[in-house]
Amino acid sequence: ESAAFLNEVMDLGLSTADVNALETTTEGWIAGLQLAAISLRVHEDPADFIRSFSGSDRFVLDYLVEEVLKRQPPGLRGFLLRTSILDRLCGPLCDAVTMDPSTPGQLTLEYLERANVFIVPLDAERRWYRYHHLFRDLLRQRLGQSEPDAVVDGLHARASVWHEDNGFDLDAFRHAAAAHDLERAERLIMGHGPSLQVRDTFVAAGAWISTLPVETLDARPSLRIVYAQAMLASGRTQGFEEMLAAAQASLDKRPADAPTRDLLGQVAALRAILAFLEHRTDDFIVESQRAQDLLRSDDTTRGFLAWASGYAHEVSGERAKARTAYDGARSMSQATGYRFGDMNASIGLARMQEFDNELRLA
Repeated sequence: ESAAFLNEVMDLGLSTADVNALETTTEGWIAGLQLAAISLRVHEDPADFIRSFSGSDRFVLDYLVEEVLKRQPPGLRGFLLRTSILDRLCGPLCDAVTMDPSTPGQLTLEYLERANVFIVPLDAERRWYRYHHLFRDLLRQRLGQSEPDAVVDGLHARASVWHEDNGFDLDAFRHAAAAHDLERAERLIMGHGPSLQVRDTFVAAGAWISTLPVETLDARPSLRIVYAQAMLASGRTQGFEEMLAAAQASLDKRPADAPTRDLLGQVAALRAILAFLEHRTDDFIVESQRAQDLLRSDDTTRGFLAWASGYAHEVSGERAKARTAYDGARSMSQATGYRFGDMNASIGLARMQEFDNELRLA
C-alpha cells in the first residue's frame, strides 16, 4: 500500500528499499507518508532525504504543531513535551519526570490512547507505551526550543533516578549521560556487581565517552577503560593499547588504594583478553595473572579470565590444568552472578569430563 501510494499516486519512482525505509519511519501513518512525499518532490536525492527524514522535517512539524500540539490544553501539552525525553512511558515514570499532579501519569496515558494522540501501547495490560517516532521527534525539538538546558537536564536526571530505582540500569545510564551528570553516568557504567558493560551497553557507553574532552578522560581513567572495552567488543583494536596506556598513566599518579588497584586490574584484564583473542599465550598468562592479583573478588572478569585460562590449557592438551581452571571459573562466576561465565565454564568442564570418559558427570 505504501509503494502504491508513493509511486503510483505521488509518482515518485522510489526503490523498494526506499519505500520500506520510509514506511518504517512513518510506521505506516498515511499523513506522514503524504508529508514525506511532498518533501521528496523537491529533493534531488530521495534516498538521502529518506535517511534523514524525521519529526524535524518542516512539513511534519507544521502539520503536527497545527493539528495536534496546539489543540491540547496547556497542562496536557506540558505533559507531552516533558515526557518526550522517554523512549518508553509508564504512569509512575511519567509522574516522577513531570512532578505535576494535575496530569497523573497513568490516567493521562490512557486518555492519550483513547484520543489516538500518536501513542502506542507496548503490552496487553496498557502499562507501557511509547510515542509515535515522528511525534516524539517533534516533541523533543519543541522541548529544546521552549525550555532552557537546565530544565531538560533536570527531566533526564529524574528519569535516571526512577530507572535505576526500578532496575533499568541501561536506561538510567542513558538519561544520566543526557543530563550531563558525569559522576552518575560513570557510576552506572561501572555498575554494581555484574557491570553494565557485561550487559550489552558497549555501544551506548562508547558513543557517549567519545564525545567527552580529553581533560575529562584524564581525570576519570575508568571512562577510558570502558571505551577500550567498547572497542574490543566491536572488534576495533587500532588505538586500543594507546587508550589503555593513557588510562594506566593516569592511574599510576594516584595512591595505590583499592579502587586504583581494581582499575589497574581491569587494564590488565583487557590486555589479557586481547592477547587471548590473538593467540598470544605467554602475554595472556602474564596479564591474566596480574589482573587476578589486582581485581576485586566480586569482579565478573575474574570468572572470564579463569575460563580463558582453562581454554588455553585445553587447546594445549593440558586437560588436568584445564579442568582445574574451568572448575574455578564456575565457582567465581556463580559467586558473582555471572551466568554467561558459569555456562561457558560448565561446557568446558563437561568437555574435559567427556575426554576422561566420565560421561555421567559430563
